[in-house]
Amino acid sequence: MRSRFVLGVVAGALALCLCQWLEYWGGYILYVPSGDLPGRGATALYFALSSVATVFPGLCAGFISGRRGFLVGALAGGLGSFLYGALFELVQVHAGLIKLNARTWTILFNFPTISAVGLMISSAVAGGAGQLLRSNNRWRGP
Repeated sequence: MRSRFVLGVVAGALALCLCQWLEYWGGYILYVPSGDLPGRGATALYFALSSVATVFPGLCAGFISGRRGFLVGALAGGLGSFLYGALFELVQVHAGLIKLNARTWTILFNFPTISAVGLMISSAVAGGAGQLLRSNNRWRGP
């Protein structure tokens, strides 16, 4: 049972990294070079992608673990936001957008500290829903 707990946390964290990466690139897909606003359909698609990127990792983690969905979802949200934040900020350092020195090294902790709490809460709720989805026996038939 412990291996499914750890597998749920790791799978949820990796799903969060992937979903956040897709949400980041979704903004470039909807980018309009002329300066006009994107259409309503494109904006709705972006907001739907943002919502799925927030909920899917916790749902995946809770479904895989089968027990303790809230805890697994919260851990997956925290670990995933830390991993994605570190990767995203290091990519910006590599691209030359951020110059690291003694005064700016704390920039690496901006994303994890700002978004980790929100992602942990939403992933915890989604983890509970994933656990409920897995344990619902009425769907198996009479």
